[in-house]
Amino acid sequence: MFWKWTSLIFFLTTVLLGSFFISNYYSFKNYRNKGKVTRSFEKKLDLDEKQKEQFKKINEDYRTKMKDIRKEHRKLVEQLDMYTVSLSDNSIEAKKISEEIVKTEVEMRNLTIDFFFDLKSILNKEQKESMRKIFKEKKKFGSKKMVPPPLI
Repeated sequence: MFWKWTSLIFFLTTVLLGSFFISNYYSFKNYRNKGKVTRSFEKKLDLDEKQKEQFKKINEDYRTKMKDIRKEHRKLVEQLDMYTVSLSDNSIEAKKISEEIVKTEVEMRNLTIDFFFDLKSILNKEQKESMRKIFKEKKKFGSKKMVPPPLI
């Protein structure tokens, strides 16, 4: 009996410590990579100082708005999950939440399109071509993080 309890406590401690270290690793990794994409994009497009300032402003506005919409989207998804696992038969409310989820997804997509067209407005012809090549490569390798609208 003693060994069963000891092994159970050891197992649970291992799981808790492992999850703690993993979550800290990923939060550190995200902190470390913050701003890397922006600097990389600026470098690849060879932006001048004025363009860099405009890009930072456009990017910050986009990130702020997107963060709010994503937060709302997650909340709605959690509500829908609660309705689907609950014992109530209130499918009308679940459908309304589902429609709200679709609206937030459309908002996110429209915001992304606006971001790319705002970015496109500050670029010259060569930079637009470079941007198109960057996203063509990303798409080639299966990256689905940011899919821009047509830039031509």
